[in-house]
Amino acid sequence: MLKLGFPRDWIALIIRCIEWVSYSILINESPKKQFSPSRGLRQEDPLSPYLFILCVEVLSTMLNQAEAKGSILGIPMARGRLLINHQFFVDDSLLFCKANEAEWRRMIHILTMYENASGQRLNKAKTSIQFSKNTSKAIQELILQIADIRFTLSYELYLDLPAMVGRSRVGSFRSIFDKMKKRVNNFKIKSLSQVGQETVLKEVVHALSIYCMGVFKLPHSLINQMNSIMHNFWWGQYEQERKVHWISMSTTGKLKKCGGMGFRDIVSFNIAMLAKQTLLHLEEFVGNKILSGQWISMESRQRLQCSYLWGQVAPSNLFRQSDKCSARGDAQATVNSLIDHVTRRKIVEEPLCPVCLREAEFVCHITWDCPAAQDVWGQCSRFPQKKSFPPMSFKELWFHLCITANMEILEEFVVISKLLWQRRNKFIFQKEFSHPSSSLKQAHGELGEMEALKNSRTRLQTVEQIKEKWTPPPLSSYKINWDAVVDKTNCRIGLGVVVRDHRGLMIDALRMNRPLFPDPLLAEAYGLFEATKLGIQLGLSR
Repeated sequence: MLKLGFPRDWIALIIRCIEWVSYSILINESPKKQFSPSRGLRQEDPLSPYLFILCVEVLSTMLNQAEAKGSILGIPMARGRLLINHQFFVDDSLLFCKANEAEWRRMIHILTMYENASGQRLNKAKTSIQFSKNTSKAIQELILQIADIRFTLSYELYLDLPAMVGRSRVGSFRSIFDKMKKRVNNFKIKSLSQVGQETVLKEVVHALSIYCMGVFKLPHSLINQMNSIMHNFWWGQYEQERKVHWISMSTTGKLKKCGGMGFRDIVSFNIAMLAKQTLLHLEEFVGNKILSGQWISMESRQRLQCSYLWGQVAPSNLFRQSDKCSARGDAQATVNSLIDHVTRRKIVEEPLCPVCLREAEFVCHITWDCPAAQDVWGQCSRFPQKKSFPPMSFKELWFHLCITANMEILEEFVVISKLLWQRRNKFIFQKEFSHPSSSLKQAHGELGEMEALKNSRTRLQTVEQIKEKWTPPPLSSYKINWDAVVDKTNCRIGLGVVVRDHRGLMIDALRMNRPLFPDPLLAEAYGLFEATKLGIQLGLSR
């Protein structure tokens, strides 16, 4: 740290943090005697990653100096424009050099110097070597003998990400889908309420793929599988069960104020995570140099020979285009949104309205456009005529009324729409159809009950509660006050009794709780009984 320019006071403070570490073990939920570890800070300590970064900066400088002198040669990237001899992620390290005895001995010498200076040691049990296909068997055996490190053919995962992405791209990222499937099939999660399941989807399941989506653009087939398993979980469909999905995935991905559930669209979220990558905005960043080869124009296109990572990032047009602008359409109305899926899913056999048999049955048609519904709306006194509204969906009609109509019209619209829907169901399942006057009479009855209920609540709210103030008893008399509280959950009551004289001074008091049937009137009566007993015990006669 002195070599890096840190002040001595700051270094002394860090050393004290390391030396004064102590631990205590919980045994039967009680902490035992503290003890100090021999190694100071452990890896899980919040200060540990920063110390690793500071110390490993020295190793990074030593490797770069050795490359500048020609002692070691890194792996060529970006068609030879960039050489990389190491990649560090806190305590996880990747070192690159030529597969020959001389260069490997120089690499061992650098690591030995770093070990002697820092006190860290290479953990050979967790270290492995991977050779390129062009390395001969003799060279491989020689280097393995010198290094005394195990050999590996390939690294499946590095930092929980696929180290190599081959032709089977779905298989490379299959672990994300498996984790998600295992999480939603948990028995404890299945027993949650609808609100709990929503929280699990948004905060737990979606979070499983965030880390990987910040680096790779996932294949569409895998994303479709992830969307499918989350959608099945939301609608209660497990394993081989089949449940009706009443709302499409595109609709549930909208905000709640727009009629959706606020679930993330994984495709758009994946693109957004890639757009936040630092490598796309910092020109001096190593990752940017590797992908772009230092020289790339905004008009670059994907080539057949490009890597998977570049092939997924480049077509997304995620680079800065501050000097460009474009105009795009709304693109909200699609063919899929204009097709009704109720008949295709065999929820209903016939698409026509069962009442009028003229037009396709939609919610707005049943409650508004159908001639049978118009007969009811035409007899309404407060509701505006249909001709004042252009053709629209039921949702659009409701939003329009919320803006233009008053509360009385909204209440009438809700009640009559409900009765029209009930009349339609009664006609289908019971073969009964009520007259428009009968439906309107029933609606007026429900509206009258609602109005009476609102008036009764208003009267209760307007009644001023009389605030009784305690008044002292006459001279040479005593006053006993008591109150009771009921605990319905545990079937218990609590009592409080206080005795005061004519000056307001407290003579005695009593508080108690006991198991009793949780009825307020019974609790008050029992409080009176205890207050009387206390008065008798005190010998009070007035």
